[in-house]
Amino acid sequence: MREDRRTDLAEGPDRRGGWSETATRRRIVLLMLILGQTWLACDFMVRGVLPYHAQQPLELAILCVFAILFAWISAGFWTALAGFATLSTGRDRFAITRTIRPEARASDIPAVARTAVVMPICNEDVARVFAGLRATYESLAATGAGDRFDFFILSDSTDPDTRVDEHAAWFELCRAVNGFGRVFYRWRKHRITFFAGQPYLAHMAIGDHWMVHYLNAGMAENAAKRAEEATAMAHFDEDFAVRHAAAFAGLYERLGLDYFAIDCAELPDGQLLLFEADVSMIVHALDPVDVYPYKRLQMAKLFGAFDAMLRARAGV
Repeated sequence: MREDRRTDLAEGPDRRGGWSETATRRRIVLLMLILGQTWLACDFMVRGVLPYHAQQPLELAILCVFAILFAWISAGFWTALAGFATLSTGRDRFAITRTIRPEARASDIPAVARTAVVMPICNEDVARVFAGLRATYESLAATGAGDRFDFFILSDSTDPDTRVDEHAAWFELCRAVNGFGRVFYRWRKHRITFFAGQPYLAHMAIGDHWMVHYLNAGMAENAAKRAEEATAMAHFDEDFAVRHAAAFAGLYERLGLDYFAIDCAELPDGQLLLFEADVSMIVHALDPVDVYPYKRLQMAKLFGAFDAMLRARAGV
């Protein structure tokens, strides 16, 4: 076991395996700096701030809390200072970036490789989120390997005005960095049918437009979207349906209908967001089997449940 470890270390910049000792010394120095600075701060607190010089129980409790919080701040201060010194000098023989071999650098990422950069957003400051995304996009583009990355904004925003702003910001971002076809704005919508109170997933649309419909979601053109829908269908009964069983039961009780369908989405906090409920939503099995092979089993299950409900009501 020890020989294997030495072999791995020898492949990096620390060929003698001395990093462990150096790391221990650095941690001890960092700990001493934190404790020393915290001690001085607490001493100032006792001598110059607390009127009873921490002789009262309440002041002692205040001092303890102050010490913990100040130590946390001190750790951040010394860590940032060490990072600044390292960047300023440009030298650290134990820097992790030195373990990257030339053949593994970004410019040599295979052209066929794809990496997804995911940016979730939910009722947040649209300008701030998209400014950060643009900075990330431009940083990757500057490496020369930006074409190996695709960006996905996954929105769970519930405020209609925010969703409009998000879509506008997405369009402006794509226009500014020529990111059309590389930066995608996505919203998930589930269509669920109910037969005698039992839910069945009819489809899950993952759209690039804030008003997502299955026909404008580009599902047929995107294999990743279809794979996510297939997973959702395969695990719907033990996953989505279980999480929202109480909401589904409430809908069935309030509507009082043997058959109805809903369009909905799941919020980041796990709540169900209902868009609409109706008895005339389109549910079909007309999608090409070669493009949507997973739908054949799901739709057979759905139509079978519908047939069973009718037979049960007819007493057949």
